[in-house]
Amino acid sequence: MDIITKDAFEPSLPLSVVMHIDYKQAPWVIQRFGDIGMLVNQSLDPLVSAYFKDVAQTKTLIELIQERSAIRERAVLEMKEKFEKYNLQLEEVLIGTPKTTVTDTQIENILMQLRERQIAEEKKVTYQKQQSAAESEKSLREAQAVAEQQSFLTKSKIQIEIEGNNGAALASRAEQESNQIIALAKANASKIKLEGEAEASKESNVGLAKAQAIEAQVKAYGGAEYRVIQEITDKLADAVKKCDC
Repeated sequence: MDIITKDAFEPSLPLSVVMHIDYKQAPWVIQRFGDIGMLVNQSLDPLVSAYFKDVAQTKTLIELIQERSAIRERAVLEMKEKFEKYNLQLEEVLIGTPKTTVTDTQIENILMQLRERQIAEEKKVTYQKQQSAAESEKSLREAQAVAEQQSFLTKSKIQIEIEGNNGAALASRAEQESNQIIALAKANASKIKLEGEAEASKESNVGLAKAQAIEAQVKAYGGAEYRVIQEITDKLADAVKKCDC
């Protein structure tokens, strides 16, 4: 069937219609149309041709090719009611690929463009998937790098904490040793001070005792004059002893 598309192409559209005649309605159909040939040629063929020519005028050649399945389903629904007026049951509508004469290459060019467009779309989808995969791989590598860096930072932080704890322990130990040295020094200083005070107290007590003894002797032998005479006598005795030697 020859049609004219919206973009002025004039292809031939292969078309087949599958219908069923109920045996109860067959006598009426034969009585009305005479035979099946006349039914097809005088009624069904003009009906189907008119319908698809109207559809073709609303579609470009590419749309007619790409939307063939939707056009077929719509045709079955819309033409079924018209067939019922002739006591016919429409079963299926089959649509082929539009064709032209051997010398006309326009449709073939259109189909070539359509194929190239489809290939370009497939390449685009493939590129997008490759790009998405590359971005995913990049994100994965970045995540791995961050994880490795985070592990390094964690180890460094732990090492810093360990060194800090060690430093604090050493400082505490040094402070303890310093406090111990200071305490020992204070203890020695206190000991020396006490020993000095004890020695001084001892000498003071000895001198005080001698003074008290002398005072007692003076009082016992008649006072200071007697003490002077006694010292002179002692010195003379010592001199005599030296001369005898």
